[in-house]
Amino acid sequence: SAVCVVRRLPARSISSLEAALPLRHTLCCNRGSPMARWLALLCTLAAAQQCPGADDDALTLSTKSRADLDQLRACILGTTAIDRTVTRILLAGTDAALADARVVKLDASLPVKQRAQFFAAARVVVGAGAALADIVYCAPGTSVVAVGAWAHHERLAQTLGLTYASVAAGTKMGRGRDRRGQPFWRDRGPDVAALRRAVDAALGSRRLQQ
Repeated sequence: SAVCVVRRLPARSISSLEAALPLRHTLCCNRGSPMARWLALLCTLAAAQQCPGADDDALTLSTKSRADLDQLRACILGTTAIDRTVTRILLAGTDAALADARVVKLDASLPVKQRAQFFAAARVVVGAGAALADIVYCAPGTSVVAVGAWAHHERLAQTLGLTYASVAAGTKMGRGRDRRGQPFWRDRGPDVAALRRAVDAALGSRRLQQ
């Protein structure tokens, strides 16, 4: 079995923890494993110390000003070079069936900085639920297709200057509850034909592969 190693950090820079974690750490820790979740949580806490708002949910982020959101994005991404010359369709928080070579499915166990890089590089984000909080890292003009209509996701997208569309999804109530005491809703998935139409509209002339 493989072992993930974290380099010793300078005492003056706790926020450099994410930089010290190798990008490949999710390959040596099983996705969803306790180790992977622990690493992601540790990195998120470290980022939150340096970048207030890094662990906020979409509802909280939707109440903030564009200036505050831009500051958070700049703090997390820093001077990282983002390549947006390639059209990338990012799936976040959903298993929507989109068969296209440009589709990249986000690994939710990634630390916040690496998740931010995926969102920043995406041209189209197809997402659902809590994962859509990370659209705060999208570049202005990015298209967001939400699975399920939630007003705070749309409000956040509008504040950020993103193009927003939503596709209805069947849901059922889960057993757990969030930190506000509200029940979790399990996504049964969108109507695939409606989702493809929404993504095609976002892609324009670069429609999904058949």
